[in-house]
Amino acid sequence: MIDLILRYIAPHHCYGCGSTDCVLCIDCKNYITYESSSSCIACFKNIALASGLCVSCKTFYDRAWYVGEYKGSLKDAIWAYKFNYCKQAYKDFVDLLDSSLPLLPGDIIVTAVPTAPSHIRQRGYDHIELIAKQFAKTRGLKYSRTLHRNGTFRQREANYRLRHKQAKIAYSPKFVQPKRYLLIDDVVTTGATIDCASKVLLDSGANQVWVAALARQTLD
Repeated sequence: MIDLILRYIAPHHCYGCGSTDCVLCIDCKNYITYESSSSCIACFKNIALASGLCVSCKTFYDRAWYVGEYKGSLKDAIWAYKFNYCKQAYKDFVDLLDSSLPLLPGDIIVTAVPTAPSHIRQRGYDHIELIAKQFAKTRGLKYSRTLHRNGTFRQREANYRLRHKQAKIAYSPKFVQPKRYLLIDDVVTTGATIDCASKVLLDSGANQVWVAALARQTLD
């Protein structure tokens, strides 16, 4: 109800073209997916295979896809969703993932990289879980909360070495079955989060982990 009232009082404007009452309009979403990169999610080299990874990268996940680079309207929309209470954007992100990912096995289980509880309280919602649940519903797949987030540290303000150190202790298993999982995250930078979360899933009994992210960015 609150979201509906806010949309009426202060409607969103598309972060791509400025049109009213949407976060990303259809044309801008189509442009984002059209411009999407086929480079490796792990090293960013433009030699990725259909799996989303190049032959030289060794990761705990076997396949990975991302919608686009963390820039322009995609970056602005993600930022608003995470830090400016733009909850409505999750529907547009689900559309982007649905357009970018291939047909998935019907028995794959969708899960999410867990958000720190303090961030959930601040936003009023778990931004990744919201996307993952809706994506699973859109694709007719099962969703399961498999990981628990440990600690309150922030990856966004950490350098490469600290990100990897924090990621190694950030997650513990919650409920993992011997199944194949699709792990969803928002922005992949060093890849520490998705790799360490994938390792926890595998160590806890998962058969295989695939990854999907909204964006890929380089660490400045």
